[in-house]
Amino acid sequence: MPLKRSVRLPRRFNRPVTRQTRAFAERRHQRHAKKRHERVRRFVRRTEKIFSDWRKMFQRWLILLGIGFVLLGLALFLFFPIVQVREIRVVRSDLRIDAEKVQRALAPLFGRHLLFLTAQEVRELVRASAADTTDIDVDKDYPSRLVVTMRLEQIIAKLTIEMPEAEEPSLAGEATNASGAVVISTEDYLTVNGRYVTHPSAATASDLPVISIVDWGVRPTPGAILLEPELLEVLYAAEEALRDQFALAVTGRVVFLRAREFHFHTDEFDLWFDLRSPLAEHLARFKLFLETIPKEEVERYIDLRLSDRVVYR
Repeated sequence: MPLKRSVRLPRRFNRPVTRQTRAFAERRHQRHAKKRHERVRRFVRRTEKIFSDWRKMFQRWLILLGIGFVLLGLALFLFFPIVQVREIRVVRSDLRIDAEKVQRALAPLFGRHLLFLTAQEVRELVRASAADTTDIDVDKDYPSRLVVTMRLEQIIAKLTIEMPEAEEPSLAGEATNASGAVVISTEDYLTVNGRYVTHPSAATASDLPVISIVDWGVRPTPGAILLEPELLEVLYAAEEALRDQFALAVTGRVVFLRAREFHFHTDEFDLWFDLRSPLAEHLARFKLFLETIPKEEVERYIDLRLSDRVVYR
């Protein structure tokens, strides 16, 4: 059954509300509203505190787990065998580099911890096996590979080491030893620093000047300094001066180690130099000689070593 439509009470039934009653009702309403707001605020604060405690605890656990993983990784990195040297790779920048010889020299490094291995140790071992090394780059390819890149001194001349009269000069090429095995002879070369090196390949020999070495006393050891840098510098400076100032082309070079002198062969005659006096004085004596005596009178050589005169034949 439908309800009747609501209607306002007649005014005679309205109870009058005084100002005090209305103020009391408003205060009561405000107190209830404040209590509800306070309850909501307390609930929010308790919830925030609970979440804050959980967040702090979670952060502490994350920090502890992170420290634990770092310590575990560090321990594995320091003590696990996977970080030890198990492979050594030699990068050759020159065909003269004997990679197998260098790897044999670096064999003591196998099993060493890659982190504690210093580049200086590697360089010392490499230089012990290849004295003509100029630059050595050491790279660590973790976890277990050592990469060594080598660069050698530049070859500037081919050497002809004259043997004593009692011995026969060795010929380049292939020979056989007592067991019949083929032994490949090596060629002799000189580096930019005057170091004596040997190499079986003679591919670039035709492009290099030839220097003959005599009076060496003891057979030089490969890797040792054969010519002093000072003598080598004066030799090339003298050859350049003869070509530029006197139009003389040098066809041969002979160096006497003990006497510290060198001779040049040209198409016309030989020229003898030494290190007792500066190169400029040698050239000045030669210039004065050419102004005084015709070159046609020289049959074999011109000795420029003496300071007070020039001897020729």
